[in-house]
Amino acid sequence: MSDLKIVVIGGGAAGFFGAITCATSHPHTQVTLLEASPQVLSKVRISGGGRCNVTHACFDPAVLVQAYPRGGKALRGAFTRFQPQDTIAWFASQGVSLKTEADGRMFPMTDNSQTIVDCLITVAKMAGVQIRTSTPVKSVLPICQEGGGLGAGRKEDKGDKGDKGDKGDKGDKGDKGDKGDKEVGKQGSRGKRAEEAEGEFKIQNS
Repeated sequence: MSDLKIVVIGGGAAGFFGAITCATSHPHTQVTLLEASPQVLSKVRISGGGRCNVTHACFDPAVLVQAYPRGGKALRGAFTRFQPQDTIAWFASQGVSLKTEADGRMFPMTDNSQTIVDCLITVAKMAGVQIRTSTPVKSVLPICQEGGGLGAGRKEDKGDKGDKGDKGDKGDKGDKGDKGDKEVGKQGSRGKRAEEAEGEFKIQNS
C-alpha cells in the first residue's frame, strides 16, 4: 500500500477530472478534493443554459486551438494527447451519451447538466476520492522533512549563526551568545512542530 497523499484544490470540472484520473491511475493513493463553497461543480450546473456544453465537435487539434487565441500554442500538445473525441469516449464509458448540435456544441442527451454533475461525482466516489466541501484553502506551506528538507536547512543555518555568540568572552559580547541560544531554541521548537506534520506540504484551511 502506498502512503502517498494527493490533494486537489477546487471542485470544478477540471478538479474532478484531475482527481478521478489520479485515483484511477494510482488506486493505492489517497486523493482528497477540496472545495471552498458548499457545493461542487457549480459552474457545470449552469453552463450551456443549464444543459452543460460538455465539449465541441472538432477533432483536429490544429483547428481546435484556433478557438483559443491567447493559449493556442500551449494547448496544442494537450489537445494532441486528449481531445474532444477522448472526452466523448470517456463519458460514453460511464454511460453518458452526448449529442452534437448544428453549431458543433455537444450536450448530454438528457439536455440536463445534472447528468454530467452526477456522473463526475459518482465516478469520483467510486474511485475513492474524498470530497470535502466548505473547505477553503488559505495557504500551502512547505514543512520540514526528516533528515533535512525544505524548512530544516534554513533553520539549521540560523542556529549555527547563533552558536557563534558562545565565543564572546570579552565584555558584553558574551550576551550575544545568550541571544544566539534563544534563537536556536525558537528555531528548534518550530522545526519540531514542522516535523510532526505529515507530508511535504502543509495546507491551511482555517
